[in-house]
Amino acid sequence: MKDKSVSKHKAVLLSFDIEEFDLPKEHGAEISLEEGVKVSAEGLTRILKFLKKTGAKATFFITGNFAEMRPSLVLKIRDDGHEIACHGVDHFQPSKSDICESKKIVEKIADVKVAGYRQPRMGKIDYEELKRCGYKYDSSVNPAFIPGRYNHLNVPRVPFEKCGVVEVPTSVATFLRVPLFWLALHLFPIKMYIKFARMSLKKTGYFATYFHPWEFADLEDFKSVPSYIKNNSGEKLVERLEKVIVDLQKKGVEFVTYGRYVNLYYNGDDVFFAKYMDLKSAVAIGMLPDVPFKIVGNTSLAGASRLAAAPSMIDEFIRLSDLPREIPLNDIPSFEDNYIDALMLP
Repeated sequence: MKDKSVSKHKAVLLSFDIEEFDLPKEHGAEISLEEGVKVSAEGLTRILKFLKKTGAKATFFITGNFAEMRPSLVLKIRDDGHEIACHGVDHFQPSKSDICESKKIVEKIADVKVAGYRQPRMGKIDYEELKRCGYKYDSSVNPAFIPGRYNHLNVPRVPFEKCGVVEVPTSVATFLRVPLFWLALHLFPIKMYIKFARMSLKKTGYFATYFHPWEFADLEDFKSVPSYIKNNSGEKLVERLEKVIVDLQKKGVEFVTYGRYVNLYYNGDDVFFAKYMDLKSAVAIGMLPDVPFKIVGNTSLAGASRLAAAPSMIDEFIRLSDLPREIPLNDIPSFEDNYIDALMLP
């Protein structure tokens, strides 16, 4: 496991686990898959409405079951400009095969390339399987202690890489690692939650939290659901989360998707622009010449590291920096026409 630094740019990573509502099963009550999906669909509709109102972008980790039963809502998420990621197939009975299978299901329905994954109930994740299935990042770690669930107090609070997959942990309070996930917004005074979020931003450079669609639905008829979860649910939770979003937006903090955060703000010698470029496609459209390529890493960071380690090389670095010749192609009248003609588009 390799830790990496994060950017000084502040970002909020808001996410929602779009799953069938199966909480009653955890408390000894039955609920059908159809009813569970119906409840979550109700909450998801409210989520999309207030996200459009605030302009905040989010990442939606979607189960295969929900995607297959509510494909129109999955497309609505995509068309509203949010990121689509995977959350297994069956939320109540996850299996190892779900990691690859959910990707196939969600990608087919949403018609997008999925980069991220989150294990149901933040369960233990197989990073080698994530890598094999083609995921770029995961967000299945809450670096806190939740009795009866998990103990991640020894896990970093900032992104790290394992088996070639970037792990983006959920944010916790800067002291005692108090979880700042979905339940905290039900229970904490709103001003306290916002203060903790700001402290996390200052400490780690980002604030990552997640919720479920069924929290935003009307849960009063479900007697098996604990009262502390029903507290501030439905429209009340909509109002509370809106306040959090607006407060952080006023502070000038950008809401970004997990995929964008990993690509742009997560620094390191293994994470750079060329890693996310399809070289064959770049050649096909004329962006790059048809010659052999070898991706060597982030040369800017590599150069800075070597210069810091060997100050005596500064004269050589200055000499090399003067070698490239800048040609303002836009000043050449025929350039644009020739460039477009050279694009080998089908």
